Amino acid sequence: MAFATGTAPIKDVIEGALAPHRPGQGSRIDVSGPEMLLPPKPALAIALAVHELATNAAKPSSLESAPYLKHRTIDYDVQEK
Repeated sequence: MAFATGTAPIKDVIEGALAPHRPGQGSRIDVSGPEMLLPPKPALAIALAVHELATNAAKPSSLESAPYLKHRTIDYDVQEK
């Protein structure tokens, strides 16, 4: 969900990038971290990186074919400069 200011919550950006890889309610990927609004360019960069990682993980001989990898968590944090 993007706001009128052109920013988007980081959790929404990550969850949006993961959406194609999270069928139904049986998702094996959780996302957690503090609330933070991202400007458009960082939001796009994070979305592309998360999508690429999820796409690679969904390939054969990865997460889907490894029954011992039942659940994954993406936990992010924010550090101020």
